[in-house]
Amino acid sequence: MGSLRDELLKAKFITKKEAKKAKREAREKQKQHGPESTEMQQYRKSRNYKEDLLAKADLDRQMEKKRQEEHEEPEKTHRLNHIIQSGRIVEGRNGKYRFHYVTRTGHIPFIEVTPQLSLLLEHGDAAIVEYPDETKVEIISRDAARKINLLDSRRIRFFINGNKTMDGN
Repeated sequence: MGSLRDELLKAKFITKKEAKKAKREAREKQKQHGPESTEMQQYRKSRNYKEDLLAKADLDRQMEKKRQEEHEEPEKTHRLNHIIQSGRIVEGRNGKYRFHYVTRTGHIPFIEVTPQLSLLLEHGDAAIVEYPDETKVEIISRDAARKINLLDSRRIRFFINGNKTMDGN
């Protein structure tokens, strides 16, 4: 099936001269608007185009946010490691008391501590936190635990902050 112009010419509704003129005008119009078709022009004016633009802008914002978070992750990990190292409580480990805590996976391991360190943990003066690489835990001071809570509360395995117990879940 040919174009409408060919059909009109065949049915003798228009002359060859009129068909050539219409063809030339269509080419000029095409040239004037560039490679963009009239369908594309109509689409640009439609509501769907505006919705598509908004959806693309939203997707772009999400991608930018994700890229920015990935960029900031190493810096955040470094800060967390530094806070854990500086707030670490060394004395009191390897005692005769078992202090249990809950991991992210729901396991309940324990740390052997002295009675004095156990009291610090129970009163909120110390906390158990997880390193960013999730390989081991450390007992740190209350101030360091509060800083970590602000940066990434998921790292806290056990911390009594005021009247509420934080177990990182």
